[in-house]
Amino acid sequence: MTLRAKLLASFHALATGTLRLDPASADAFSNHVANACEGLHVIGQLCTAPNALQSATLAIMLERWFRLLPEFEAARQILERKAGPSQVAPNLDAASALLLHSRILEVSLSQRALPETRAMRVADLVRDAASAFFALEQKCRAPDRHTQKLLAATLRAALGQPLSQAREAACIFLNSDRK
Repeated sequence: MTLRAKLLASFHALATGTLRLDPASADAFSNHVANACEGLHVIGQLCTAPNALQSATLAIMLERWFRLLPEFEAARQILERKAGPSQVAPNLDAASALLLHSRILEVSLSQRALPETRAMRVADLVRDAASAFFALEQKCRAPDRHTQKLLAATLRAALGQPLSQAREAACIFLNSDRK
């Protein structure tokens, strides 16, 4: 079974079980979240080995992740209507946060030619959102190892303030050619 198939199955089970969605809504929910999660590996890469990628490759991966963020919107709206706990993501250690920030800043300056203040804003926003998305990325690597409630809490945590921060970063990063 592919990772995408596991994600679809896991998020569909979450949608029909914990969230108690009807079958059509559960299908839409699981498809949107699985699509959006396909770009999360860039966050995992940034949090575990930020210097492993060349700047051009990292810029492409960031752009892909940013373009997939709207897929989370339908899931966010559903989670807002359903009561449930949110998990607090552990903060990145200081060294990882600094490396992630410096790589995003470098890519924003060198690959997207953003002005320094806008590049700094992108780096700040991605750094601030990264821990929640990294926790979600870790759950998505092995979705069958986690309870539905834990998966829902992790998803809820990522789709709150961190999603807003990531979307603001995306807006700046993707619109760099429209100064």
